Amino acid sequence: MLSANRFKLYFLCLLLLFLCIQPGVAWALSIITTELPVAHLHTPYNFTLSVTGATNPTWSLAAGSGRLPGGIVLGSDGRLHGTAIESGTFPITVRVHDHTTGNSVSRSFSLVATTMAATTPIITTNLLPQAQLNAAYSATLAALHGQTPYTWSIQSGSLPPGLALSAAGTISGHPTAAGSFSFVVMVRDNLGQTATRTFSLSVGSLIITTEELPTASRLGFYRETLHAAGGVGRYSWSLQGGSLPPGLSLLGEGFVAGVPTAAGSFSFTVRARDGAGHSDAKTLTLRVADIGVIHIVTEELPVLIPGRSSLLQLEASGGEPPFSWSLLTGKLPRNLILHKNGVISGTVPEEGEYSFTVQVFDQSGLFREKSYLLRVSDTVNGKEPEHAREQQADREGVRVYIRGQLLKTETPPFLAGGKTFVPLRDVSTALQAQVSWDNFTGEAVIKRGATVISLYPGKIDARINGRSVALDAPLVYLNRRLMIPLRFLAVALDEPIRWDNRTREVVIGRN
Repeated sequence: MLSANRFKLYFLCLLLLFLCIQPGVAWALSIITTELPVAHLHTPYNFTLSVTGATNPTWSLAAGSGRLPGGIVLGSDGRLHGTAIESGTFPITVRVHDHTTGNSVSRSFSLVATTMAATTPIITTNLLPQAQLNAAYSATLAALHGQTPYTWSIQSGSLPPGLALSAAGTISGHPTAAGSFSFVVMVRDNLGQTATRTFSLSVGSLIITTEELPTASRLGFYRETLHAAGGVGRYSWSLQGGSLPPGLSLLGEGFVAGVPTAAGSFSFTVRARDGAGHSDAKTLTLRVADIGVIHIVTEELPVLIPGRSSLLQLEASGGEPPFSWSLLTGKLPRNLILHKNGVISGTVPEEGEYSFTVQVFDQSGLFREKSYLLRVSDTVNGKEPEHAREQQADREGVRVYIRGQLLKTETPPFLAGGKTFVPLRDVSTALQAQVSWDNFTGEAVIKRGATVISLYPGKIDARINGRSVALDAPLVYLNRRLMIPLRFLAVALDEPIRWDNRTREVVIGRN
């Protein structure tokens, strides 16, 4: 069995391993400089301390930690600089505070200032800041001792494509490839003395991929997700400049959401930052249109007859069509379906009353809700519902002629919502088209010549030769027959169609 101490050590190791492998968890704050270069009396001194795990660090000497040689100071950016005017060994403790996380860490050093003359040059730059793909980059290398001026060059390895090192020691350009690149830099002083140091320069590929935002509507709910790619771990988003439309907010997860209260065009700059600290910024423009509000104009629903095929159309006005309908609360009768285009279709098998609420959205995000009470009954006050008699009269009164011949079917054509429905197989056969069924998926396929039409019962989407199209209304079942909107089929098969309102006849095809 594990002893108590071993168990504690085992638990601590597991905890550290868990924290290290978490995506998006930042590395611990740590000072990575291990020693300070020697300072030489009356010789300019310049050295920058390095830290990892900080995004907004500030450096200082810890209270009561000793002092620096006279003439040398520590800047808040971590740079030790100046000209030493006294010699000796000076123990100090430096402290770095990360304003982003609130964490701090300290480390002790000894800075030696000597009266000995400086000999060969020393490269004092420890780390290079990360570059960003296709973004402007500039970093200057620094050295001490030797005799100035210095001349810098790449001794081995290579910089990221798009970057170059100048003789003055500045690495600049626009990197064109992401990755980590290692290279050796050499500095040569005026006496020909040299020093080298190996560097690794990382080029992040984080980039905001959202190019534009869809138009919002004043007083309409808006929600759009910003997208980025190529980063490490999770992304955090922030507003860097400009302003969002009043009523909208940018959430840290990258959602622009809310209800805009003012119309106009608004430009703003967003910044995405990944788990490794890489970031990218982009300016976007969001237009808020003032297009009014949506009204649901269907006030009430007619009584439906159990066992009969029903087809109802919900109507809306205003906003920015097309509209998209959905069931918000409650439920429809069994076998009745609300389609996205506002059509309610199906055959209800039993009587009952059903309460439900529908919601309609337009293309700009405006929405409206409305509640309905739907009755399914054979009689109303002892009589057949008026709309049912009218619908039955429609079914009995519609005649369809195909190429001069009256279409005779067991299930007669009928009118619903201003559209003529006919049995799919009967009308297809009369138009010399072949019909096949997929009993597993429910797909119906109509073929004539090079034209192939694929349809599904209850859906308003169809495919013609692989191209997606919308039907006038969804296919419905009536007396176990699949009924199709006649105009859709005629247009799909390139057949002329004509409606005679006086005689209530539909004429399709060429005689």
